Amino acid sequence: MRKKKFVGSIVGGLMISCLCAGCANDNVQPEAVLEDSEEISEEATESDGEEAVAEENADADDAAVEEADAESLGNSEDNDGEQSGDIFLSEDGSVYIVQDYDKMESYIVDGDVEIPVDIAMGVYGPAIAKADADGDGEDEYLIAECEGTGTGISLYGLWIIEKDGDDYKITKYECDYFTSVIEERVSYSYDKDSKQVTFTAVNENGSADYSVTLDAEDYKETDVESVVWSDIIGIEFKDGVPYLKAPSGYVCTDIPMPDYEQAVVVSAPISIDADSNIEIGDITVSEE
Repeated sequence: MRKKKFVGSIVGGLMISCLCAGCANDNVQPEAVLEDSEEISEEATESDGEEAVAEENADADDAAVEEADAESLGNSEDNDGEQSGDIFLSEDGSVYIVQDYDKMESYIVDGDVEIPVDIAMGVYGPAIAKADADGDGEDEYLIAECEGTGTGISLYGLWIIEKDGDDYKITKYECDYFTSVIEERVSYSYDKDSKQVTFTAVNENGSADYSVTLDAEDYKETDVESVVWSDIIGIEFKDGVPYLKAPSGYVCTDIPMPDYEQAVVVSAPISIDADSNIEIGDITVSEE
């Protein structure tokens, strides 16, 4: 999830935004020892010119982004004061979601197109991707929405938004659906003597096993009673493909909260058909 924060003031109808891109570009000049002073001067001049062009292009890109962000917030000359919210960019930066906390509104911005979406606002924001997910030749918008948060809890569902005439069709899969798939297809066994948990993921072409030995010192006075998947459900996008990801939570004797210190992570691609039905692909189990 690429996220930009905006907190700004309206000045003369434009928003002066603070945009956090998560990185900074530092121009570092390499040291060189050249005998020919004219060559040094010529290379330095050329380098300065290239840096100036690069800085000018970067400034232009930043200005374009700020202008687009200001326009997406619906700023006008009649607005005064401050506005705050978040902007969540897709992996390739082609589309993004604006969450305006003053108006309590969220919408997708794709060039000149704005699509209102009634998604949750909170500490953990959404993620978005634009891709031809169902292979019909038309791009869909995919949103990972955070449905619930709390201590040790982060639950995401999946939205599929596609053009339907002059309107948009929205199909939503809540986090409970993904939890049920994991519980149905991933089993486990626990050996008290060795403190080893073995997970088995059932896939179309067979099963995959993965074992983890829990720290004997940490589990010296307790044992695993059960494994839960219902506290943390994640949806991630890689090259426009949605993936389900969830860590195992160990429910232990006399410990009220699941333990995630030595969790394994289940991961699987999510495929989408022309009717927005989804299928969870082969599940892998690993430590991250």
